[in-house]
Amino acid sequence: MLLTGALALTAVILLNREREPTYAGKSLTEWIAIHADEFDHMQPDFNKLLASKKAIRQIGTNALPFLLNWVSFESPKNGLKKNLSELVGRLPNEIRPRFLRRWAESDLNEERAANSIWAFFLFRDEARLCIPRLVELMNDTNSPGPSRNAAFALGWLGPDAMPIFSKAIADTNTPFCIRMNIAIAAGMYPELGGCSAQSVAVLAQCAQDPDLRVRETAIRALGRIGGQSRAYSGIAVAALTNCFRADFPITTQYLAMRSLTYYGNEARVAVPILIALLESPDPYFRPSVTNALRFIAPEVITNALAK
Repeated sequence: MLLTGALALTAVILLNREREPTYAGKSLTEWIAIHADEFDHMQPDFNKLLASKKAIRQIGTNALPFLLNWVSFESPKNGLKKNLSELVGRLPNEIRPRFLRRWAESDLNEERAANSIWAFFLFRDEARLCIPRLVELMNDTNSPGPSRNAAFALGWLGPDAMPIFSKAIADTNTPFCIRMNIAIAAGMYPELGGCSAQSVAVLAQCAQDPDLRVRETAIRALGRIGGQSRAYSGIAVAALTNCFRADFPITTQYLAMRSLTYYGNEARVAVPILIALLESPDPYFRPSVTNALRFIAPEVITNALAK
């Protein structure tokens, strides 16, 4: 069913390549640019953000074929801009023309592909038909741009995409770049409601990944989630506690300990391990353990000082 729907979406793209939908005098390209700018801004203009959300939702599912097509854009590996960008990049900073560098490095198609990712968040239910095509793009490691974009778009689709992420992480043959994109996508913007019990479970898997970069990306994300909500503390704390393994480097353990502090007393299950870590031979590590205990179980420190 999903595959049939995806094929139908592809057919619509081919039939309507030049008929980009509009609303209130602006094209879909313009609306998703406004939405992305405000969505990712430290101090967004909420009037613009709400207007862009309304416009994209008014365009409705007619937007999905275009979004799906745009996220699949791959920067050309050659051509005038590509060659000029490489040439300009070799010039010393003092003689490098800024306007030429900006022109050579800019790409409206790339920008639109990035903007499209955010818009999938507005179509969580309706965008299920896009999942097969997004998975296909994500798994195409020969096209790193679309692969990354597709993973991030799947992340914004939420719970429906998480079983796909979980399966990919569990497969030891999944390439590093895909696992890394999944670790980032599953933990994107928890403060904006971009996480769920399913995404936290995916991050828990990633936190045990054999690759240090994937593992520590997931550990940081689990900490950010704890800073916004403790709704999933059981899954997250268990995953972080499992990072105090003898075969994990001290950097991983330090990050796990720091992320645990965001869960406060919800992380008390880790207290026995933290107490044991007070005996660490690393003089720089022990103060960090003490600090973590102050957040998680302050009475442990108080009792220790009273002795």
